[in-house]
Amino acid sequence: DQPRSRGLGDVYKRQHLAEESLRYSALTKEVECLLKLDRNADVSVALRRIIETQNHPHKDWATFMLGYQYFQADKFETTIRTLKPLLDNPEGGEYRSQAAFYTGLAAAELGHEDVQDSYLRTVLNMSTNDPSLTPKQRRDLATNKAKAQTSLMGLYSKKKDWDTVIALYEKGNFGASGKTEARRSMRGGKAYRIRREYLKARACYRRVDRALPETDTAFLASFRCLECDYHLRHPSLPRRIDSFFEFYAKKYPCLLYTSPSPRDRG
Repeated sequence: DQPRSRGLGDVYKRQHLAEESLRYSALTKEVECLLKLDRNADVSVALRRIIETQNHPHKDWATFMLGYQYFQADKFETTIRTLKPLLDNPEGGEYRSQAAFYTGLAAAELGHEDVQDSYLRTVLNMSTNDPSLTPKQRRDLATNKAKAQTSLMGLYSKKKDWDTVIALYEKGNFGASGKTEARRSMRGGKAYRIRREYLKARACYRRVDRALPETDTAFLASFRCLECDYHLRHPSLPRRIDSFFEFYAKKYPCLLYTSPSPRDRG
């Protein structure tokens, strides 16, 4: 009878959906296991299986991961081709910003500066206020924006376009920390210093020192701070020079032989 047939049909449909969901999950788990085992060749094959599986819920993730695998293997042309579907799709979701970021980096490696500029600016202009983003997606996007900003500053530093470097720096830090913040602030500091805006340059170099304390980068940034103080004719410059030598003397013993005495500084 019809009601019973309809009921059996619903049962079969639910069973089919359950089996399909299990298959999707198995394909994803396979990739996760292979990644942990560093079996990169097998990872690529497994990722392609997910991409080719119709309606797989993790297809965008697999596409990004495959593009990232190619990037790690220095296959930059293939990286760009693989990630293109995510970039062409406005609904690319959380992986679109990451795809744009790595496409920009791959373009930079290939010397395609215009392409690099375009994709990195795409990341930089994405809004973290989109209500559809989860907290994790918002954090990931902010991280990618900071990296894109820093890469663009590097690109324009090579061109000696200091005004653009400064404009990029003044967009904010997007929560950058550690090496990314140190690199961003060093590039901003150099641009301000060349433009003789020593107060702003000094503020940048102080951020470097806070981002990577007691490192070679912090040492250079601290030296640049003293250079800015000199140009600013800061009244505390002699005391700051003493503090600089005292702080770094253990790490750089040669400073003990070059440190001027108070008499020499007159």
